[in-house]
Amino acid sequence: MSLRNFVGNGLIVQSMRRRHQQGRFPPTWLFSGPPRIGKRTLAMEWAKVLNCQQPVRSEEGVDCCDRCRSCRLIRTDRLSCEQNHPSFLLVDGLLCAYWEEAGKGKTALPDPFAHLRAKDSITVESIRMLHEFVLQASPFPWKVAVVDEAERLTPEASAALLKVLEETPERTVFFLISSNASALAPTVRSRCLSAPLLLVPRPEIVKALKGRGLSEEDANLLASLARGRVGWALSQLHDPDFKSRLISWSLQVSEVLTMSRWDIFRFAEKWAGEEMEETFADEETVAKRRALERRLLGLLLFFRDLLCLKYRADDLVVNPLWREAAGAGRWTPDRLEEALLHIIRTVRQIRPPWNANAVLALELLGGRLTGVAGADGTDWHQNERERRS
Repeated sequence: MSLRNFVGNGLIVQSMRRRHQQGRFPPTWLFSGPPRIGKRTLAMEWAKVLNCQQPVRSEEGVDCCDRCRSCRLIRTDRLSCEQNHPSFLLVDGLLCAYWEEAGKGKTALPDPFAHLRAKDSITVESIRMLHEFVLQASPFPWKVAVVDEAERLTPEASAALLKVLEETPERTVFFLISSNASALAPTVRSRCLSAPLLLVPRPEIVKALKGRGLSEEDANLLASLARGRVGWALSQLHDPDFKSRLISWSLQVSEVLTMSRWDIFRFAEKWAGEEMEETFADEETVAKRRALERRLLGLLLFFRDLLCLKYRADDLVVNPLWREAAGAGRWTPDRLEEALLHIIRTVRQIRPPWNANAVLALELLGGRLTGVAGADGTDWHQNERERRS
């Protein structure tokens, strides 16, 4: 891959190219924006450009050749701990876990990366390793360091990183990547040139997918599901079971429509149980909550699509597999809007600082959803009040 093949955010790419051509390339950048839109890929592509041994120049600007030794050593499909370019470093939770085990002498394994689980924070020890990397000599002209998910820096790590940024050596570039830039320390943000990346328009994603051999139908489906996250869409190209998993997930979510009050506990146990099975028992609670949060966001998208269908806004539907579910008569637009609010409230409850119990949060959500639309087509809370009276 190269800058000429980068999908989306062309204005940011062109601005960076002009700065590079004018010799005013800032030493510290902050790429912010929604997840899976290419922030990390763009930083790695610039690392290739800066150290390319045979750079390509055109009317659009500088680009890497993608063939020289330097370009081949930096690969976006490699893990951070597998990168072996002497002038490039990618710091993320996985590399932090690798460095921690390396310090304990636990890396002498046949596959030292298979058992690694990404850390939930970037510690001060990792920033010290980054500082050592910056100070080392290199056979290439530029040192490039990428800090992915920079919002996970601990307070001590932020302070250490600030000192590194203030004493940046010549011909050294830092790329900080964050999906929540406001969570970074203000002192760190002030040292960076902010480059907010946006969601990629659907036609650009369709074109990129078709250019990689996908059919018109599948490209449109993936682009619709991606909702601007081009990185997610491209990652599905390597998953041969994507369609079957999508159908299975769509059927599972659709079951919520017919859930009665007697199904609440089964619903909570099933969703929380699957969430626990997706992770290892010794992983942090934060990692487990991420899986549940992704599932709840999928449920949120489901009800959002149903609302669009109820209002006959078919062109706004993300997942066309849910069109048949729009015939659920008891789910009126008002009830769907209320259900959306309940799901959003549940997502907030399982996030910090609340960190609600997953099963209890799902039971409460199930009760709210069956209250919004009872099994007999009327409001469950109203039935309960009438029964008690």
